[in-house]
Formats: sequence, C-alpha cells, structure tokens
Amino acid sequence: MTNRNTTERKNFCVSSTVRNWCLGLGLVLLSVSVFPVSKLEDRRQPITGESPMSELVQTLQSENDFGTLTSSGVVLVDFYADWCGPCRALKPTLDELATKYQGKATILKVNTDQFQNLAAKFGVSGIPALFLLKDGQTVANFVGVQPLDVLSAAIDKAL
Repeated sequence: MTNRNTTERKNFCVSSTVRNWCLGLGLVLLSVSVFPVSKLEDRRQPITGESPMSELVQTLQSENDFGTLTSSGVVLVDFYADWCGPCRALKPTLDELATKYQGKATILKVNTDQFQNLAAKFGVSGIPALFLLKDGQTVANFVGVQPLDVLSAAIDKAL
C-alpha cells in the first residue's frame, strides 16, 4: 500500500461507520473505497443543462421587491434552492401553473440560499416550500413536491 501525503488525505473521507465496523471486528483497514470531498460537495451545485424556467415564472431579485410583488392579487411563492432535487422536479409544474394562470395569479420563486431572512420569516424548514398568498396574506402552504391538481385547486379557491 502506498503512503499518501497529508494534502491527499485532506481531500478524502472515509465513513466513520465503515471504519468503526472494521475496527470492531479486529480487521485492519487496508483497502477502502474513498470519495473525494469535492464529489460530496458537488451535490449542492446546480445542475447545468436543464431547460430554463418559463419567462412567466418570476424569480425574486431583491428582498425589497418581495412586498411589492406579493401585496396584491394571488401569488404562489416557491422557496427553493438550486441544488435541491425536489425543487428542480417541481419546475415543470410551476411552468404549467404560470401558463394556466397568466394574468390571474403570479408564480414567484425565492432562493433560500440568497434570501434566508424571508425563508425564516415564513418559517421554512424544508424545501420546496410553497406559500399561496392573497393580497399579502398566507391562505395555504405546502411542503415538498405537490401535484399540479392540488396546487391548481388551491389557486382556484384563492381566486
């Protein structure tokens, strides 16, 4: 077995569960599968090559704009993150809702990594988190990926 220098060791991690199991059985850990830390960190990176969001779906650019965008009418606010798989899975549903309710309701995406204060204000503890607002007041909220018919029914009720 070749020795790795200290720098190389910093770039890899071994599961403590695997290490403890081997030590508990009195085995010497000579060969293990290791995962580069950079690969573990990649899971938080946005996936490239995805189809772009519909132009009808708005993405919050400034925290100051939130009050203006949600103060009147019906707005479905989606708290999301670029690295979140379920958030990406919800994208086609939001596109379809934006098309269906064009001119009647607004679909607004809020990135929780950028706007942590807003997420905290709404008590977001898991994403995707969807809040349906009517004239600035929450009338319904959902956590996780929701089917199109559930979200459509909630919007119809708010209209």
